[in-house]
Amino acid sequence: MRRSGVISQPLVGSGDRHPYRWVIFSGVAGVYFGFGVVATSLAPVVAEVRADLSLSRSAMGLTLGAWQLVYIATAPVGGRIVDRLGLRRSLAIGGLIITASGLARAAAGDLVTLWLAVALFGFGGPLVSACAPTAVALWFSDHRERRLAVGAYTAAPAVGGIGVLVLSNSVLMPLTGSWRWTMVIETGAIVAPLLVWLIISARAPQPPGAA
Repeated sequence: MRRSGVISQPLVGSGDRHPYRWVIFSGVAGVYFGFGVVATSLAPVVAEVRADLSLSRSAMGLTLGAWQLVYIATAPVGGRIVDRLGLRRSLAIGGLIITASGLARAAAGDLVTLWLAVALFGFGGPLVSACAPTAVALWFSDHRERRLAVGAYTAAPAVGGIGVLVLSNSVLMPLTGSWRWTMVIETGAIVAPLLVWLIISARAPQPPGAA
């Protein structure tokens, strides 16, 4: 692995299990959960967005796939950015970009602004995706715990997406009466864990895998 202070050869002894490892992991998984929420936020309210912005089905389909196209182009450099900036700053930057994407979707007024808002997600997404395995490599030396952590962070965005699909039309839309406010509320699903991450990562000791 790279030896730049961000990714290095993790220790494998069971005695190197740091008590702070699950605290760090909870912060990473929380942001990754918000990743899934914002990524899925547009899908349940497609009909309302189309009607409000007068979009055709083809235009809506183009918009829904915008962030994936950008993600493919930016993903190869995501790991390098994490390597250079470190876990704390990289996850914070990725989370802030995703937050901006969610809020920009809620403020979109036409096809171009909505497309750009969705595409913006593709710049922050790779950072969050790269930070999750980096955190596991740095903080988990036990192979059994590492497998558990990988399974948990992999499930986090899927759980977030499921929550959006279940709650958007059944709870949030009737409550707010607006797809825009629905997206603002859903964007809060990444704002809250991002704030938690900034707090716990600021107090984090040196990870055992960076020794």
